[in-house]
Amino acid sequence: MDRAVSVLAVLTVILASSVAAWGLSPANAAGLGVEEAVPSGLPWYFVAIFGDNRPADTSSTELPRPFHEILEELSVSNPFAVIGTGDHTGEGRRDQIEVFINSVSRLSNVWVVAGNHDYRGDRDYWAENVAPDFYYRDDIPGWRIVFLNSEARPADMLSFANATLKTSRHKIVVIHRPLEPYVNHNLGPLVKNLLKQILEETNVSLVLQGHWHGYAEARVGGIHYVIVGGGGAPLYSYGDYPSVYSYAYLVMFPNGTYTLIPLSLEGGNRVDVEGDTVVVENTKLDVYGNPATVPVRVRVETEDGLLNIVLLAPPGTVDLRLTGNACNPVESNASLIYYTYYEGKAPCTVITPTTTTTTTTTTTWHTTRPTTTATTTTARPAVITTTTTTTTATTESGSTGYGSMLLPVLLAVAVLAAASILKRRG
Repeated sequence: MDRAVSVLAVLTVILASSVAAWGLSPANAAGLGVEEAVPSGLPWYFVAIFGDNRPADTSSTELPRPFHEILEELSVSNPFAVIGTGDHTGEGRRDQIEVFINSVSRLSNVWVVAGNHDYRGDRDYWAENVAPDFYYRDDIPGWRIVFLNSEARPADMLSFANATLKTSRHKIVVIHRPLEPYVNHNLGPLVKNLLKQILEETNVSLVLQGHWHGYAEARVGGIHYVIVGGGGAPLYSYGDYPSVYSYAYLVMFPNGTYTLIPLSLEGGNRVDVEGDTVVVENTKLDVYGNPATVPVRVRVETEDGLLNIVLLAPPGTVDLRLTGNACNPVESNASLIYYTYYEGKAPCTVITPTTTTTTTTTTTWHTTRPTTTATTTTARPAVITTTTTTTTATTESGSTGYGSMLLPVLLAVAVLAAASILKRRG
């Protein structure tokens, strides 16, 4: 009887706290690195993801070698943003936090979530200088990325998730402790199940996680769960999931389609500008040992301004010739998926597979983009392309919608848990 009362009491506290907090407006937080405005109107965008780059000796301020290799490769690929899945320091001390901040200072738009190791130390310093417990970013057109601190109060985390995921944007959640797949190193079952219900009800597309040191993924309840935790901490093993130092790229389309590219540290990438020729070399392997296509954003100063060439670089070497034509600035003999834009200039006529217009940047879009049809996820995919379902009408502020649906379910969970315990004891 005492256990039943305890379970019911805990769930009641969560319910009461959540009801009180669900009306709060979420805050958007500043990021690390170089704050760069993400242009609107581009055909697609790409971000990089890493996690668990803490040192093996948690007292050390020296970041591990694999993490430095990841940073080197990101400096070449130049993503629009970088996402961290937690455990970026050994103990969350101020000196360790400063080392991490400095390590990503040359990257653009670095958005991270705290891990259990980051939460051991100076939490206030972390919140003031790295990231708050909960925040979101709407920078990538068509998408909202919600960051949840799995080490903070569960009631606060559930409240924030429920409020900020009520949006017509396509949604990604970043959290340190994994919900799925099971790797014997997951978020506790009670909070996990409550959070999963919110994610499913709000049509979340993708959940990015860390904590388990390696790469793993699964599709559960219509949601793609991915663990990107191979950033340099000692590797773990579980089942057949790749136990390799790794990171990932996420290619994002404004219509909710995305392509996930998980990479090992095997191979590399190189970009050289030689006169009017841009040479892109790609020898990267994915976490399963396959040659991988990787996204790259090349920035070249020209007479017409700062030219950005955004391409999916296939394995091998590609030569791009700068033409000097502001509206069609690049030519290539290879069959490539790429587009170009100038920063801060009036748009030219946009060349796309379908007729579109833009009013923000000079954009040229070449060949056909990757398929946007859903594919079945296999056990070891090299590249995953998926489509998402847009949530039905909800308010951006979170003042109406799923709260009324979730409360009866949570109450039912509490009653069933209590009844089950009573039955076993009787």
